[in-house]
Amino acid sequence: MKFKKGRYRFVLILPSLGMVIKLPFIRLFKAAAAFKTCVMQWDSKWFTTLMSYGIDQEGIVGFRHLLVGGIVFNWREFIFSNITGNPFLQPTYFSLFGLINIQKLGAECLLEKDEFWCQLREITSHLADDDGHHFRKPENFCFDGKNLRIIDYGNKKTQLVVTECGAKIFESFDPSPDWKEKRAEAAQRAQ
Repeated sequence: MKFKKGRYRFVLILPSLGMVIKLPFIRLFKAAAAFKTCVMQWDSKWFTTLMSYGIDQEGIVGFRHLLVGGIVFNWREFIFSNITGNPFLQPTYFSLFGLINIQKLGAECLLEKDEFWCQLREITSHLADDDGHHFRKPENFCFDGKNLRIIDYGNKKTQLVVTECGAKIFESFDPSPDWKEKRAEAAQRAQ
């Protein structure tokens, strides 16, 4: 068993069972501090900041985001995986209302970061730029057989990119280090 810590969730990796378990962070102390800060400042946007799920323009994290952000991402992954059936998604088998997710385990993606990002940008015609936080990092992906799959897809921006380009990435991604040369050769033959 391995353990990884993400921004919003803990991940238990269970190779013997072929699955991962995702558990959300619930940041009570940070949420209490955010609440206190907003109440003490008491400006016109305090209520909006408290109730937001995201991070505002000044970098202030919302109260609800600190408490239930990981739960929301878990639940979105489960729903998105089961409704779309997109082949690019590493399947999420089960969710207990976002409190616990069970996802299929894939082989870790160990590709070099810049080459990985360059290829994803090319395949998606730069649509991956809309969610660089997720698509730049090979650790947010795995291999299931020869195919690249995304394992962290609870964010709405990520889901938009997957909806538009997921099947294309699944079919086109080449994990070999000479993918640029192969594409150039294919383009020359097509002419």
